[in-house]
Amino acid sequence: MHTASPPKFINVEDVMRLANGVTNMALAHEIAVSGEFRLEQGETKPDRLFELFFVVIFDPFNTGPFTNILVTSLL
Repeated sequence: MHTASPPKFINVEDVMRLANGVTNMALAHEIAVSGEFRLEQGETKPDRLFELFFVVIFDPFNTGPFTNILVTSLL
């Protein structure tokens, strides 16, 4: 007879990350199978592009510990 393994506990952050991943997968599936989905090109202001560029570049520095891998990925 097999014994049951002890329960494993997860924190709220892991549950939220899992829920977000499931939501993203469901959305991707709907986009992939929907024949009615269309992506329309919108207007983007140059100032907004400039802002988004720096958000993408500096976000890893603001969200996690500094690593050499992070620096080499930017080079």
